[in-house]
Amino acid sequence: MRETTDGLYAKLLYGNLPALILALAADRPMHGYAIRRELIERTAGLIAPSFGRLYPLLRALERRGFLARRQVKAGPARVRAVYTITHPGRIELSERRFRWRRLAAAVNRLLPPDA
Repeated sequence: MRETTDGLYAKLLYGNLPALILALAADRPMHGYAIRRELIERTAGLIAPSFGRLYPLLRALERRGFLARRQVKAGPARVRAVYTITHPGRIELSERRFRWRRLAAAVNRLLPPDA
């Protein structure tokens, strides 16, 4: 049975979703739909947050100063919010990467690959 982000993986990764978003924004500026699409593509569908979860998280990262938002024209009558990582966002991402690697190493010591 394959879990989705609505199941077990969502519970495990919810606290790490900000780090994943910051990592994507560090690659290049993106709008919310592109962030969601990249999360889905790069994780083979394992991480697929709903827009109802993603957009409030983007706003929270912006309020904390980790992302900057600018409005970009996306057609004659359409405007999109594009998110870019800020310097404080890069520092936060670095700290989250460090914590994730420590946690992953600890879990891997307890759950080594099957021999």
